[in-house]
Amino acid sequence: AQRGGRGGGGGGGRDGKLKHTNVKYRARSLERLLRLPEDRLDPRARAAKAAELEELRGELEEHKRSELERKLAKRYHHVKFFERVK
Repeated sequence: AQRGGRGGGGGGGRDGKLKHTNVKYRARSLERLLRLPEDRLDPRARAAKAAELEELRGELEEHKRSELERKLAKRYHHVKFFERVK
């Protein structure tokens, strides 16, 4: 069993998704892998990894959006509460 570190393994999140930090580390790792010279990586593998990277970037964007929604909802929770109380 692998413990600790930033291994790209499977830390589970909700709905089978990776946690935000794991997604960031995985995306960074794939960016480094794709920066290798063309002859060091099989073209099919490169295409598969590029597609995986795009998917991870989409997850990161989705996470940023949901964090912003959560932040704004928290900020205006008191305002809505006091308006209801009036």
